[in-house]
Amino acid sequence: MGYRAMLADGSVIAPAVDVLSRRITPRQADQTYRGTAGVCVDCMRRRQRIREIEERKRAGMGYMRDSSELPVQATPAAMYAMLPNVQVTSTGSGFRNFIITLPYNRGGRCLATLFVDGQRQVDQSMLGMFNNDEIAAVELFPRPANAPPQFQGGTGGNTNTCGSLVIWTKAALYR
Repeated sequence: MGYRAMLADGSVIAPAVDVLSRRITPRQADQTYRGTAGVCVDCMRRRQRIREIEERKRAGMGYMRDSSELPVQATPAAMYAMLPNVQVTSTGSGFRNFIITLPYNRGGRCLATLFVDGQRQVDQSMLGMFNNDEIAAVELFPRPANAPPQFQGGTGGNTNTCGSLVIWTKAALYR
């Protein structure tokens, strides 16, 4: 009789809300806590981001995959290609040089608008820089009408031309 050891991926979004307030070092506390009430401002922001992601998932706004549903062994391009409506196109040699296109409103395909940790990115060159195990969640809004206002914005000044791909890193959500 005894206990059998088990390994579990602790990077799923839902359990992270509970863990955030407990994983802080004294040095981080000095840098993070504000005021005399001892409120962790960064922790509150992270919890809010996680709640917003979960709310969009429940509301059925686009598609969402968290780290438990993303293949860690696949190449970054293969991981994104598993998302609905996504077409990955190689832009050079190597498996880390690619772009992501989505269906266009008037037919054809368009370059997806990219957001990383909530910040809009000018181009998609950074997509291949992330290892799959660094990604906490991926949200995909194939059409502009599906995307929340903070994740809208096309290229070339046109704000309503293509859907959005939103990548959340573990560093932004859990640390």
